[in-house]
Amino acid sequence: MSEYLEDARRFWDKTYWAHPPDNHTAHLLPLNWSHEKLHADCEVVLADRRRVSLELLPPAPYYTEVEEFDWDGKTVLEFGCGMGADAFLLAKRGGIVTATDIVPSNVEMTDRVLEGFPHRAVALQSYANLAPLGQFDVVYCHGVFHHIRPPLDREALRAMQACVKPEGLLWFMLYTQFYYPQERLDFEGPYTRGFSLMEIVEMLAPEWRVRSFRHVLAMTCAWVIAERNTD
Repeated sequence: MSEYLEDARRFWDKTYWAHPPDNHTAHLLPLNWSHEKLHADCEVVLADRRRVSLELLPPAPYYTEVEEFDWDGKTVLEFGCGMGADAFLLAKRGGIVTATDIVPSNVEMTDRVLEGFPHRAVALQSYANLAPLGQFDVVYCHGVFHHIRPPLDREALRAMQACVKPEGLLWFMLYTQFYYPQERLDFEGPYTRGFSLMEIVEMLAPEWRVRSFRHVLAMTCAWVIAERNTD
């Protein structure tokens, strides 16, 4: 599994997700980064990310849950920050963001995106070493969990759950079974799968339950908000 983790780190180190001007679907755009090019590329991507976050994302129907939630003063752990688009979106709405990623160049980029906001940006050595970061009002994972290969996915889920405060929330954006009815390798990442609502419920049970679930992008993706089961 350590080999898979290194494969994932290498893959995501050479790509980033961006929202093009004409819609809000995610497209994988290769940067073919080298560390020598990092700062030059950051200048271009940083400008684009701020423009996208400020001008294009709100009030896109895709982000309805994000738009309607009161982030002001909430502590947020983002699991898999990528190039910082969502971290900026949450910080702009008052969230105090701790952005994490297994790719150091992503963390460096996100740290720059969040300049001027209270935040932390942390490079992870594994999917499960979250405990030292503390607990948060929201643990937020957009478009990452469906790329984590079993059994690392359950290890990552337990780590995320442990970082949620007792009354806090766990947020996911996941691919659905309609988009990926079967597991795929070497497409949109070194591993990809889709989830049904029943699979999500069973994965979270019995300690957690689904608070809200909404399909987006023609049912290819779903927003899931989960909370501890107090019944």
